[in-house]
Amino acid sequence: MTTTDIINQVKEIISTVTPEERQHLIEQLEQLFHEPEYGEILSQCPRCECDSVVRKGTSKGGQRYLCKGCQRTFGHSTNKVLKTSKLSLETWRKFAECFIDGVSVRRSAERCGVAVATAFFMRHRVLELVEKNAKKVTVNRGNLAYIDETFFPINYKGAAVPDGVKAKKRGGLRKGKSQSRLLVCVIMGVTSTGSIFHQIAGYSSISKNTARLALGDIVTSGCTVITDKGSGYVSALEELGATHRAYHSKDDRGKLAPINALHSKTKRFMRRFSSVASKNLHRYLSWMEWIDNNTERETLDILRQSTYTVHRCSMNSEHIPPMDDLTRRTITGMM
Repeated sequence: MTTTDIINQVKEIISTVTPEERQHLIEQLEQLFHEPEYGEILSQCPRCECDSVVRKGTSKGGQRYLCKGCQRTFGHSTNKVLKTSKLSLETWRKFAECFIDGVSVRRSAERCGVAVATAFFMRHRVLELVEKNAKKVTVNRGNLAYIDETFFPINYKGAAVPDGVKAKKRGGLRKGKSQSRLLVCVIMGVTSTGSIFHQIAGYSSISKNTARLALGDIVTSGCTVITDKGSGYVSALEELGATHRAYHSKDDRGKLAPINALHSKTKRFMRRFSSVASKNLHRYLSWMEWIDNNTERETLDILRQSTYTVHRCSMNSEHIPPMDDLTRRTITGMM
């Protein structure tokens, strides 16, 4: 009896349950019986992401490959989270629930029965895959988007503090003539269809060049963009071919309600983590967007199917990138 025959018999047996339960059970069974597609040819190394790979024999019925970049062999299960992890599938399923609920690391550790350090590593493993699989948002012709920037204090937690940077007192920004070098600027937007997006734009307020670079892959010709009176957006949106409507942030707050609501929601989400390291800021923003658009089951699916590249040792050695190069880095590598 084939897998298809078994599934068809089960479909007949469960025909008495509700439509929602029936569909859920069918999909679970289909995933259970689904076998790896070893016939699929891999074209990229899951470790170093090099495109120069060749076939190199088989192992346990699966094709093996050799990467000419790192000179290591790999297969279809290499760097797949659920294939290489020592934790059980049930533990990862519980963690997927914690991830969607947005609970703390300690609470996740309690629910999953693991150490706090393990829960923290699990979080960042999922964050990496979420960032890779995040849906790219584009404001197409005829659509509407609300765009504005918000700021987060720069945080060197988990990274080397640059020379000349002094510690500040708890509860406020460092004293000085200018605070612009102490804040990370993030351009955020919400479309008329409900999609949200973000782009890290380095230090200080938005300039013409920063806005054009940050929105170049998102805003298309013929769309409508609503912002505040920030001067940086005017010429940038004109060059991108978008219709620009600008409102005063105080006198016309109702016109900017969607983007103001997004800023408030983002601040509340980030506040629960008690100051996020700036080197991980983009991942946490992607997490918030993922929760808005995906379920626990979809989170578990990316754990099954996606490959990771950041290992624990390299994650611990990550540093905050230079802010003058941050915008270009995030535009090409984070969306």
